[in-house]
Amino acid sequence: MKKLLLVCLAVPLLAVASPKNEPLYVSPPHPMNEGDGAPADHMRQVIFTQRKCELPIVNAEHMRAYTYNALGGMSMKGCAGRTLNNDFLTIYIYQGQAIEQVMPRAMFKTGTLGADGIVTISNKTP
Repeated sequence: MKKLLLVCLAVPLLAVASPKNEPLYVSPPHPMNEGDGAPADHMRQVIFTQRKCELPIVNAEHMRAYTYNALGGMSMKGCAGRTLNNDFLTIYIYQGQAIEQVMPRAMFKTGTLGADGIVTISNKTP
């Protein structure tokens, strides 16, 4: 079961069909301004506001899909939710262990994911 879960989590970010102009939160690898674009798999972190959390965890129904793109090209899928302080709680699986982090909302920019896999930075809140 653990191997199956890890295989499912290793599916590349863009393998999931994305709706046109899907709103999301991203943590870019370098400074980006409104209107700038980059491939989604170049973003350090992506929170998909319209995709459900798929991990078998408590309160998954209140969380959204999350991807962490580590240095070296490794992509890990997980879930993200809001804290009472409006920060993000992220959870992903790495080498069979759940990794949890709380990150300030200010670390993320808003953007839209196009059907071509490009994230365009915007000032609109998803």
